[in-house]
Amino acid sequence: MNKATRINQFGLPLLSTLSLNKTFKIMTVYDLQEGQSALIKSILTDSYTCKLLTLGLLPKAKVTYVRSAPLGGARYLKIDDHYVAIREEEAKTILIEEVVI
Repeated sequence: MNKATRINQFGLPLLSTLSLNKTFKIMTVYDLQEGQSALIKSILTDSYTCKLLTLGLLPKAKVTYVRSAPLGGARYLKIDDHYVAIREEEAKTILIEEVVI
């Protein structure tokens, strides 16, 4: 059997036979460290998606993690030229593309 045609019991190619050039990790605003910036890729659909879009968290917007609340539970972010505070649960739904230096 050819190495490229090996499949598992579910009919999917074995991971060891796939040739991947890069390893991809999905990052969210929650994963940013203080002072780091990134570009927003998308927002996962949830009950507060409309609220986040209204606050200016739009795709391709630059987001910077400023600091967390003193007792935790909230993130203080700079979105382009304005500041917003969002809950950690909301920060986990905002996908980012790349970290901007």
